[in-house]
Amino acid sequence: MPNYGNHLSKEALIESSKLAEQLGFDSVWTTDHILVPKKHSDPYGNILDCLITLAYLGAVTEKVQLGTSILVLPLRNPIVVAKQVATIDYLTNGRLILGTAVGWMEEEFQNLATSFRGRGKRFEEAINLIRTLHRNDSPEFRGRYHKFNDAVFKPRHPRDNGPIIWFGGNSEAAVRRAAKLADGWHPVGLSLENYGAAVQKIKSMLPHGKPFTFSQRILVDIDGKAQSHLASSGERRDVISGPVDRTIRGIQEYHDAGLEHLVCYFGDIELKLLKKKITQFADQIMPSFKK
Repeated sequence: MPNYGNHLSKEALIESSKLAEQLGFDSVWTTDHILVPKKHSDPYGNILDCLITLAYLGAVTEKVQLGTSILVLPLRNPIVVAKQVATIDYLTNGRLILGTAVGWMEEEFQNLATSFRGRGKRFEEAINLIRTLHRNDSPEFRGRYHKFNDAVFKPRHPRDNGPIIWFGGNSEAAVRRAAKLADGWHPVGLSLENYGAAVQKIKSMLPHGKPFTFSQRILVDIDGKAQSHLASSGERRDVISGPVDRTIRGIQEYHDAGLEHLVCYFGDIELKLLKKKITQFADQIMPSFKK
């Protein structure tokens, strides 16, 4: 959803979310940044808070899931995030997917007076803390960074293990964390080869029988104009681009490599064109993948 970039608007968020739900998409997603340096102002300087935006979209939709792609958890107090997640889930009947990761933009950590170093350890503790808060009305926690033993946390998530949590990132550490702590893996724009290899690695580390979802966000362009490129993070971003038959083949190839859930990014484009692309994908691509 256009919660950031040059075409951010309230109208675009409402209309594109409602259209996606109407046409059978299963979820809508927002991106996260807070205070980026000027060199990253395009596209992340103009951005709405990802969780507040999802709460708003939850009120104007009825059934689509609401996902963050990807919330940078170490930039925030995880107890506050747990309360925000619980609130959205409560108000939307459990529709939230918390996609989260350790973050990559060191300057943003500096802007928020938060250490970039050690963020992986803080992230893992934060995930355990969020799980703990959602397991018990009177939770207790004793970690390296957070401690409490006289607290009440309600309402909790109805799931025994708390909210649905997917991890982003594709480093060795990110892949290991996902297998160990997450309910799913949700990187961005990985090549077919790298995605398939990581899926196999995660599967080899998953506890037997653990439910797990393999997702990915990727730029999809049926017009065939999009090309692989370098993201702001410096990482290569592959795309699915081409006419309808090539787009279908591209998605199928990722599915064969292990992809179970595709989050489509249609680009930083004006609302009229965004609605056209959402409709085009629903009409010409989705029927090939309906169960």
